Amino acid sequence: MKSALKYLLPIALLMGIVFAVTVFSWHKPPEEPDKKDEQLVPTTRALEYFTTTRKWELGDGTLLPDNTTSLQDVAFTGYYEAGEVTNATQFWFRNRHPGPVTLKLAGVNCGSCSGARVAVIPPSAAEVLYRMAGFSVLPFGPVAACPTGMAGAGTVFSNELKWEAHTFLEGNVSYTIPPPATGSPWAMPLGILELNFKVKPNPRVPLSARFATFDEAGQPLQPDDLFSIFYAQSQPAEVDKSAIDAGELADNTQGRTHVVTVYSSTRGPGELPGLTARVINPGGAPPGPFVTTGPPEPVPHAELAALAADYTARAKQPVRVRSAYRIPVTVVGRVGDARPDIGRLEREVWIDTGVPGADPRKISVKAAVTGPVTIAGGATELNLGSFKHQGGAAETVLLSTDQPDAPLVVVPGTTQPDFLDVSLKKLPEGGGRGQWQLTVRVPANRVQGELTDGLVVLELKGPNPQRIRIPVRGRGVL
Repeated sequence: MKSALKYLLPIALLMGIVFAVTVFSWHKPPEEPDKKDEQLVPTTRALEYFTTTRKWELGDGTLLPDNTTSLQDVAFTGYYEAGEVTNATQFWFRNRHPGPVTLKLAGVNCGSCSGARVAVIPPSAAEVLYRMAGFSVLPFGPVAACPTGMAGAGTVFSNELKWEAHTFLEGNVSYTIPPPATGSPWAMPLGILELNFKVKPNPRVPLSARFATFDEAGQPLQPDDLFSIFYAQSQPAEVDKSAIDAGELADNTQGRTHVVTVYSSTRGPGELPGLTARVINPGGAPPGPFVTTGPPEPVPHAELAALAADYTARAKQPVRVRSAYRIPVTVVGRVGDARPDIGRLEREVWIDTGVPGADPRKISVKAAVTGPVTIAGGATELNLGSFKHQGGAAETVLLSTDQPDAPLVVVPGTTQPDFLDVSLKKLPEGGGRGQWQLTVRVPANRVQGELTDGLVVLELKGPNPQRIRIPVRGRGVL
């Protein structure tokens, strides 16, 4: 009886592992009509692959047989930074051939597919899978992350495998797969084909490699298998917005804090230690204290799934979020006695990941600053309209000030372009407010095409002087 149990127990445990493998094989992506023959692998094949396509999927966390998300695709990183790092993904197979099998590279569609390696699962590794509950990592590859308390399973399992590796530059690349092991209750007819690749800028996706399968006599055993890897080239980090509209900003406006979320599809928590944010004035002047940023704050891991779901809905395609940080951006209308210029406030927040070679990300910040000087009719600019290039143009607007006696002057050296002729004339006050007439002239033969960067800067004098910036627009035609 004890002798029988000695063999029956391992066999029962092995059946449990095989059941797990079977469940895993059910987890395949929906078959596209034009790829049905590629996805459905007949049981008469010598090497039966669970999947031949790798594409990252968000997944729903279930392990039911009718779930349409592949566990291998859920585990696949899917997002990679361009560089010389060699990446890898695995394709598991079941060996149904009684004799040796030769797997030969028949073609590859890209220079970034650098090589491959093959290993079979020996009985000793199958035993390790059970004893450390390692079959839970089976769909993910031998060195995938393990559940809590099993951190060593992947390493132990990987050490049991004997890999045959080749680079595709060798030419005439082939791999020898021995017959399935027998004579052990732990024998499993399983193996792994691992493809290696590097990510180049603007890659051709999918990466594809075709393999032919032969018996020991060199006869084909099945149609060629085409393996495809779909992935996205990604920056170390992305931002959830490109602009912030802070609205109207007055002296008494309370500070408004907006949040920029920086997220990474390629790097986990703590892998962006150099992440910084800085504010610049696109006009070249100092940015001043009216737009400021705070330090990056890590987003708790429990919130990452919700962020991924939100970004996925926006992009209408799966978006992976491995880590994220929140950077506060605060806009205020007054700091002590300092006030921003009346008119359009424009700043830029630049996010730098601290990763060499990575592109910084820009967020435009805009606000409409109000104050003691206004343009009649609620206008925010002086528009010359369309005018003849040879004749030039002129336009006049009325300004009013809260303090009728406060002087209003043109700030020397600030007019853009400098050939604009600007005149300011004081008018009789009206309704307890100061009234002024501003005229801007464009000389003949000076503007052809759009005038987009015109600017007039005025200053209201007093104990706390404040400037008003008035954009000038127009179009000179022949």
